[in-house]
Amino acid sequence: MLQPNDLPLVCLPVDLSDEAAAKLVDFLHELTAALERRGPGPFQILYRTRSMDAAAKWMADHGLPPPARGIRNTGEEAMLVIPEHACGVYIGFVGPA
Repeated sequence: MLQPNDLPLVCLPVDLSDEAAAKLVDFLHELTAALERRGPGPFQILYRTRSMDAAAKWMADHGLPPPARGIRNTGEEAMLVIPEHACGVYIGFVGPA
């Protein structure tokens, strides 16, 4: 029997403008199509943040281990949180320190 934590959780803002909601729907359609093409496997989320240091501090304040830091193939600085600490997905953070 499924338990609440067995299901993926997606939190969407409720105060989106019509234009932002339309863009979100388009993104979700593209995401669904990409997942159908690829099939089951690792999933990665890329999050652009205004401060990676602030994101890392928040994680540390909440008991998470420090994320790995590196440079993306685009030259941007990045942090990576592994699936064991991110509900089964890779989460990449990019942005200024």
